[in-house]
Amino acid sequence: MDIGMGFWYTLGVVFLLLLLHLMAKPLEVLLRVTASSVAGGLVLWGLNSVGALVDFHIGLNPASALVVGVLGLPGLLGLGLLRWILG
Repeated sequence: MDIGMGFWYTLGVVFLLLLLHLMAKPLEVLLRVTASSVAGGLVLWGLNSVGALVDFHIGLNPASALVVGVLGLPGLLGLGLLRWILG
């Protein structure tokens, strides 16, 4: 390997490290939102399991899981209210 090729390999590694550094924060936010959505889906699943006893359920889909995961209890109450109003 000559000096020129070593320069390009070094430049490539530096570029990849810079790109990783720039993408770290957006990836962290994406992982946090994904984890919240999974938690929201689990909450909805539990609510639907208990709600089956009184014939109440909220559709479990990515949008409702995201709403409950990000907004928490107000999101859950909002979806419940929306379900009650729309029948």
